[in-house]
Amino acid sequence: MDPEEIKPSAQDYAFKLVKGAIGAVPFVGGLLGELLDIAIVPHQQRKLTEWFEYVDYTLNELLKSGTKSKEQIFNDEQFLSVFQKTSRIYANNFEEQKKLLLQSYFKASILKEIQIDKKDIFLKIIDELSQSQLLILKVIYENETSDKYLYQNKLEEILSEKFTNNDMQFLALLLKGLQDFNLLDYKSAEIVIDGVNQWHMRTSKISKDFFDYLLK
Repeated sequence: MDPEEIKPSAQDYAFKLVKGAIGAVPFVGGLLGELLDIAIVPHQQRKLTEWFEYVDYTLNELLKSGTKSKEQIFNDEQFLSVFQKTSRIYANNFEEQKKLLLQSYFKASILKEIQIDKKDIFLKIIDELSQSQLLILKVIYENETSDKYLYQNKLEEILSEKFTNNDMQFLALLLKGLQDFNLLDYKSAEIVIDGVNQWHMRTSKISKDFFDYLLK
């Protein structure tokens, strides 16, 4: 057999690199072992392959553009840490929109210099919040500069219809989760519409920094 045929690929090396970050699952016999084999290995392998293809494409594009040199990227311990952390989260994620956010985060982590603590917080936001919460936060963020700006009551009606099937209590729980991350601010609009005092529901400073980091 040609040695080139059994030479490990770049993805093989990458998989080994992130395996420890994902967490090794010891073999367990019986149905549990079968379940782990079905639920973890193939699905994570497939998602990691998808992720590595994106990483490879992104790195090649950055190198071609001359934005960064290979030495600048590969000798950066923060980059290696980000690569391992994002790979672990990507392998365990099943929500499509979060994939896009992780991809944006990975690219921004190479191009934009920010405090490492804030970089870790941004990744934690993507990891720990649900896809619905992240999409809700984005709608609130975009509403702030919209020509059709909505106050809290009307905005919550739209969010409930779009994300919680008109379940306002469920929406309140999702918003509470955003507040727990200090991602929302509320302020009186000092205006009355149809006899109801209106409030602003806006993203906090850390939210704005988060979206600026990912989207701009």
